[in-house]
Amino acid sequence: MNQWDYLRVEVKYGELGSHACYVDGDPADIPVFEGVLATRPDRDRLFHDLGTRGWELVSCATLGRNWEYMFKRQRGAGTHNG
Repeated sequence: MNQWDYLRVEVKYGELGSHACYVDGDPADIPVFEGVLATRPDRDRLFHDLGTRGWELVSCATLGRNWEYMFKRQRGAGTHNG
């Protein structure tokens, strides 16, 4: 039977489209990219980074300007950093 690790990402949008990303309640460490991803929003770069580390998006919910994304990956697939 597979065991899973879960990761919660919150994206809080401001009135003018600005946003802040949090991983399990802490400010997200957004990686720096070159090329096409360098100009993408923080959320897109964070999601790309999580995908390369084995995290899969399993749900999304919203309440007003706050969005919550849940990711999972098989336990033991890596470290639990966001």
